[in-house]
Amino acid sequence: GVVLIFVGLAILPINAQGSGSLKLLAIQGNTPSVGLDFNSRAKAVFNLHRDATYKYATGSYDAIIWPENAIDIDPDLYPNVAADIKKLTRDKQIPLIAGVVLKRDGSPVNASVLYDSESGAVSTYIKRGLTPFGEFMPLRGLAEFISPFAASVVDFKPGSELTTHQVAGAALGPIICYEIINDQLVAEMSSNSDALIIQ
Repeated sequence: GVVLIFVGLAILPINAQGSGSLKLLAIQGNTPSVGLDFNSRAKAVFNLHRDATYKYATGSYDAIIWPENAIDIDPDLYPNVAADIKKLTRDKQIPLIAGVVLKRDGSPVNASVLYDSESGAVSTYIKRGLTPFGEFMPLRGLAEFISPFAASVVDFKPGSELTTHQVAGAALGPIICYEIINDQLVAEMSSNSDALIIQ
């Protein structure tokens, strides 16, 4: 019995307790009322997050975190959004980790992007575990035959690389939405980061 217990303990993975700390501020900026077209709505969602950050980020933080889809329009394609992000990070002197929908090779990608006041986008993690029916349509031919609404689902492009955000000397591993139920993705991100952020 004693030998079995010893062997069991010996093969358990070592998962040391963290020894540092970070001060993070999470902002949920809400969404506007219905009735706006997509671009107007996406810009309004961004504005609500921006304005909430100006209001509540009054102290010193290592990073500010916005949720998935906080920026639904690619800042690379909308210079006014990129300028607002740069101004926000400069005014607050705090890096921002935001959920952003980007365009890559003509397809949307669901991303977590770290912005700072000097470089703009410092690091980008593109979601690898996409959400069926929301970010891609499985069995599209069959789905479109069954329902005309299936054709309105735009397929996102999945990421292929594990990327962490470096904040105050710590590697923060982003997990986006549906990825939380994928044990392999979560375990891989956990073993390559100091802390997980679930956007």
